[in-house]
Amino acid sequence: MEIRLQGQLIAQDYIDAQYLHAGWRLPVRAFGISLLAGALLLLIDPNNTVFWIALLPFIGILTGILILVIRHILARRSRKTFAQQKTLHLEVEKQIDEDGIFSRVPVRGEWKSQWPDFHKWKANEKLVLIYASDRIFYMFPRRWFASDAEFESFQELLARKIGPINKARKDPSAG
Repeated sequence: MEIRLQGQLIAQDYIDAQYLHAGWRLPVRAFGISLLAGALLLLIDPNNTVFWIALLPFIGILTGILILVIRHILARRSRKTFAQQKTLHLEVEKQIDEDGIFSRVPVRGEWKSQWPDFHKWKANEKLVLIYASDRIFYMFPRRWFASDAEFESFQELLARKIGPINKARKDPSAG
């Protein structure tokens, strides 16, 4: 099997990648902050039943607001980072096969990454992230693929070569 891709990343790809990378951490952080705020409110008057009754809706509403705020901040920071990192703006060619991923950036060079070089992968309906480490990933937007079937076969290849989605590969050299 061989998949050939050619494309250029846009700022929205980078924002979507950051959301996918953050995953469950965004709502968990927002919920944690909301719980802390609720606990502080209870310290004001722990015997007041009005506080107890209002606490759950307060935590829910605050969590929702915080998720929106955190997503907005993350999107703004991601746009700025994307604008600064000029290499993300370059047209790239990818050839994916059973051995790994061959990448070519016409103005910069070419390199081959073999499947053991990758740590894990994540995907959603918009893109696939392939991780070289916990924080360094390569983005593959769905729009680079010729069809939905090709996008799905790419994910099947990743599952075979790297392992299950969202699961880090065990490092055999780690003792």
